[in-house]
Amino acid sequence: MVKRLSLVFISLSLVLLSCGKSNNAAGRTGTITGYVYLSDTIPAPGVHVYAKSAPQYGGYTNGNGFFSVDVPEGQEIIVIDGGLFKKELTVELSEGEVKELYPNSHPLVLRDSTNYKIAVMMGEFDSIEAIFDQIGIKRITGPDDTASGYIVYSPDHFPRDLETLKKFNLLAFNCGPQGPGINAATLKDYMEEGGNIYASDWQYWVLDSLSLKDHKVFLYDDNGDYATGSRGEIRAEVVDSILRFQLGKDSVTVNFDHDGWVIIDSVTLDIDVLLRGKVSELGDKPAPLAIMAVPFNNGGMLLYTSFHYEAQSTNEDMLNILRMYLLRIGQH
Repeated sequence: MVKRLSLVFISLSLVLLSCGKSNNAAGRTGTITGYVYLSDTIPAPGVHVYAKSAPQYGGYTNGNGFFSVDVPEGQEIIVIDGGLFKKELTVELSEGEVKELYPNSHPLVLRDSTNYKIAVMMGEFDSIEAIFDQIGIKRITGPDDTASGYIVYSPDHFPRDLETLKKFNLLAFNCGPQGPGINAATLKDYMEEGGNIYASDWQYWVLDSLSLKDHKVFLYDDNGDYATGSRGEIRAEVVDSILRFQLGKDSVTVNFDHDGWVIIDSVTLDIDVLLRGKVSELGDKPAPLAIMAVPFNNGGMLLYTSFHYEAQSTNEDMLNILRMYLLRIGQH
């Protein structure tokens, strides 16, 4: 589960980032260094770098995207695991050698380092595909396209069969009144086999389909409907320890660009709250604004946000939260 990852991540971070390299004095090792970026100008913190045959030799990039990791001498496959964006390369080192793989002048840019596919469902209230454009993820023609990128489908034409869904690393459901009609069992199978999902606001049907509804308590009003929030900005606490490390801050500003967004009242302990902010409709009670879960053992990762992603209202904090989710896919 994600919380287990948090403990491992933080303990590793304290050791690896404070001293600059992993503590592996027992073996004959060399050292690899380099910089990993999300774009040409944005460092990628929290990227796992390790030896494929001996994952205990590894570390994470720091806030500047820099890593310094000891790995066994000889020829070794190095994995640079940025979640959705992952790269493997073969390196040969002699004992005590320090090899710079990616200097700061030519960092590894993760978006170009692997082959990935994202299926986006069109929505009425947001447009995450516009944000993908903004962060350098390109639009492609279909799941069999040789290039990496995203494909946009209307709800009526979104893939529903498991074999097609499995061609995608990530399914992204924009907020709107209509879902794609994917069978709940199919969605579970997709996530159990490592598929990942992002959904916003009124696409909470995803939570129901994954049998997560009982693990979250939405606030109901007297009519039995979900309570909804008002438009405006909320200053939110970054609750999740990994996200705090990745963002380098304890709080962020979240912009709600529409009235009527679904308020989450609380969640159970097996669900990670990423952000929590005071909501006037709850009497300024802090409410979860973004949550993350790994519903199935060794399965994919789910991110659900009460707020939307669209070009006109997505600020830098929100943009970076999405980037960090893309980095964490698959790292649990």
